Amino acid sequence: MGSRGERAVKTGPNARPQAEGTVPRDGRPVPLEGGALSKVGIETLPVTRAFLRRKRLIEDRGELALIEDGMCMHHLGYFSLIPGQGFRGGHFHERKTEHFYVIAGELRLEIQDMDTGQRTVVPLNEGQKAVIRPRCAHRFLALKPAQVIEYYEGVYDKEDDHPHRFEV
Repeated sequence: MGSRGERAVKTGPNARPQAEGTVPRDGRPVPLEGGALSKVGIETLPVTRAFLRRKRLIEDRGELALIEDGMCMHHLGYFSLIPGQGFRGGHFHERKTEHFYVIAGELRLEIQDMDTGQRTVVPLNEGQKAVIRPRCAHRFLALKPAQVIEYYEGVYDKEDDHPHRFEV
């Protein structure tokens, strides 16, 4: 299989070392540390042949990604981004938790906690998932051409989209 994404990456205050090819026991992305980051979880899906509820299998014939297994979802979307051609997002939600899976490419995820004002930037790459919880402003910019799946449990609610201007 090579070295491409062979281990699950865990960061955060409750991070415990994981054996190769495993994911957190509760099946949720691990929150990053501090402020705005506590509202964002990042998970690298392990590349493995083992039966896991979230994983990647990369073979000569192509890739299989098991992104979620067991989550009830009502919204499923896809977007692509080209470097230098704008961004997706630029808003926050009061109620909705959004899930994103990067199919291909490299992204810059800018986030800001609407309660504390803390801001940070998180790189996202192919095979990674991001979970963005309520009251966390977010926008995605492509560093390389990117393809992303977006999903969440509820249906789209226009009233829960609140524009946010990220200062340069």
